[in-house]
Amino acid sequence: MTLPSTPHHCSVCADAADRAKVQTLRGRDADVTLQSGKATTVAVDLIPGVRVGDTLLVHQGVAISRVATEGDNA
Repeated sequence: MTLPSTPHHCSVCADAADRAKVQTLRGRDADVTLQSGKATTVAVDLIPGVRVGDTLLVHQGVAISRVATEGDNA
């Protein structure tokens, strides 16, 4: 899990990752809204237990981390 104060970069290639809020789940994919407001679909295979309302970091169409929000036990 990534804390909000942590830089948001892909741990593999160091490119920036985008924050995305999960709107709906469809099998191994999630429809999300990026921080920019753009809607897209991303794969959530790497993140167990993704739920509607979660905030994820996405890179190249794949969720790579869940972002902790206030009130989460990190």
